[in-house]
Amino acid sequence: MVSIQFLPRVEGERLAKRNNPQKLAFDVSSYAPAPYNSFSPFSYSPQFQIPVPGIPGRIAHSVESIWQGLKVIDGVIDDTLFTTHPHKRRGVVDGHLYNGRLLEVEEARWKIYLPAYHYFVDKYVPTETVNSLLSLPHQGKEISLYDVQENGNISNPEPLAHASVLALYLNLKIAQTPWKPSTKQEHLLSDILNDDNKSIEDKASDLLASFSDDKFRKVFIYTCIEHPQNIDQYHLGQVLSNLALK
Repeated sequence: MVSIQFLPRVEGERLAKRNNPQKLAFDVSSYAPAPYNSFSPFSYSPQFQIPVPGIPGRIAHSVESIWQGLKVIDGVIDDTLFTTHPHKRRGVVDGHLYNGRLLEVEEARWKIYLPAYHYFVDKYVPTETVNSLLSLPHQGKEISLYDVQENGNISNPEPLAHASVLALYLNLKIAQTPWKPSTKQEHLLSDILNDDNKSIEDKASDLLASFSDDKFRKVFIYTCIEHPQNIDQYHLGQVLSNLALK
């Protein structure tokens, strides 16, 4: 069961106004009251040293500066944005540059936005602010997050709500307990997931080949769909959920 949910802004504001002590909604946009505005990807500080995905050795002072700077507009990125106050670039976006490759928006979100945003939250959002949200599900409360955007689907090309990416980060934190495989199916799943020499696509193919084993499929559902412990497990769960749940 997912502990922390994303809601589009209209639904989030509606829930927040109900003042239900068991069902809480938090605005995490830059317009939110402190301390939850610190979750905004527009948060900027020269002290932030956020690695720029796909460009080893480069750092940025905000997540939004990375996202905007790596946009390819008129054939070029703008790496000067990495260390300036974030602002949106104008023009037709051809994609995002990553390791010399041009990525479409969904892949760019997986490879650039999520890693950069999760690093930012992990390193620079105050621990007490993160823990104030993490502690609530343990108290039996239902938690929802929202910002200024309506889209929480990474596959949807509409602007992505960072609240959905934050919900993923927090749910992964909640789920991150050591996993020790014991059954044959669990060992096989662990071997596939932890093979650093294979891409996500190769792992998905290996997993799919084992779905004929009902016990393996159930282990996959529990691990990658219901209780993912990292972004790759979550990604694989999303890619194969329709087939796994049949």
